[in-house]
Amino acid sequence: MHYVYNNSTITIAASRAADSSKGFLGKRLERTYVPVPFRADEIYGQVLAYIIPEETVATVHVYMEDQPLSTRSWALQERCMSRRTLHFTDSQIFFECEQGFASEDCYYRVPHLAKFCLGGHLKEPTREQWHDKWCEVVTRYSRRKLALVDDKLVALAGLAAYFSSCYPRDAPSILNNRYIAGLWLDDLVRYLCWAPDWSSPSGLRPQKYRAPTWPWASLDGAIEYGYISRMGSPFSELTVVQDAQLDLEYPGNLFGEIVGGWISLGVTKVQPYLAPLGPYTDPVGGFNFTFQIGAVGFFLRPHWDSASHPYP
Repeated sequence: MHYVYNNSTITIAASRAADSSKGFLGKRLERTYVPVPFRADEIYGQVLAYIIPEETVATVHVYMEDQPLSTRSWALQERCMSRRTLHFTDSQIFFECEQGFASEDCYYRVPHLAKFCLGGHLKEPTREQWHDKWCEVVTRYSRRKLALVDDKLVALAGLAAYFSSCYPRDAPSILNNRYIAGLWLDDLVRYLCWAPDWSSPSGLRPQKYRAPTWPWASLDGAIEYGYISRMGSPFSELTVVQDAQLDLEYPGNLFGEIVGGWISLGVTKVQPYLAPLGPYTDPVGGFNFTFQIGAVGFFLRPHWDSASHPYP
């Protein structure tokens, strides 16, 4: 899939269509225009202005979260991999390319706020940029819907293959950067620090085996990477990835379905003690596990397993 969209001259996206029976053309939503007095030398009159709320522009225009196609998991990699796209929405047509994002009403975003923040074409990224973009891609991907839950890894396979091909060539661990069920071995500890997004409906594990419990792909529902994913891996002195293994459904497809897997970590054993959170009470636990190694202190905030989480 990534070869098709990455090599297309232009992609036409029926962003307004709720399913395959709907087209990309249709009646548009009517706008409300405000008359504004106009004067230029001796010419008088008025112009009609359409107000775009600044606080919603980035979300509505660039991410198009109000359009049906933007809710579909498969469509994320199609959008990210396309070099040029015409988006037909219920209000107007948008054009997106590697240089930016433009609308009919002259709204424009530069690449780092348009295509780049969607994860698209990575041109000579640094190792940190590469990891950050993957975390952002899977976070947005997890918020989309799948008709077949078994496609969780398959629907992202094209984008994963693309990320693998553009991994920074000067990274010291390039030979060990294997794809591990939606994670990357190069910085596996960081990628293990995902969590269910409790602001959205709680995720559940599928009835049919899809992945081990430690990757985000094992969960149906939105996930998030917190500040840990943006500060690099802070656990190098406490945790070392010794090995990882996946059993692939199809041995030649490194980015597809899996039937089993495991990871082996070397860790430092420490003794925790229980300390209350004080005013910042955690609704699912209420406590942090606090640790101390010499003069260094840190804490771990546990959450219930998503499948048995008692809160909606």
